[in-house]
Amino acid sequence: MPLKIVGTGTEARRLRALAGARTEFLGWRGDDELPALYRGCRLLVFPGEEDFGIVPLEAMACGRPVVAFARGGALETVREDVSGVFFREASAEALAEAVARAAARRWDRTAIRAQAERFGTARFLEEMAACVRRACAG
Repeated sequence: MPLKIVGTGTEARRLRALAGARTEFLGWRGDDELPALYRGCRLLVFPGEEDFGIVPLEAMACGRPVVAFARGGALETVREDVSGVFFREASAEALAEAVARAAARRWDRTAIRAQAERFGTARFLEEMAACVRRACAG
């Protein structure tokens, strides 16, 4: 399966040396380019552990499923079998199995997007306003 890697980092040189012919390193991409990359992908692989991780939400907002490591913020944002799948062991085999599972199924893009919208601006503003009302009332 082709793999496109967006971003840069200290491991880039080493990873390029390990990568196969079907891996393309795109380097840094601006916010104006990312939506098209998300819409053009089959799925997003998010193998790291982040406190929150905006990248999976951006992909889901474009209707794309996420394959994520089952730690950190991904556990709160990705809904298993609705907006993605998890791998629970930090191994190449576990990741490959999760990618195969995600690639083999048909995903409901509307459901994926709805999951991302749970973390959108409208919900944040509604919940913040409710919090302020409760604080002022109490």
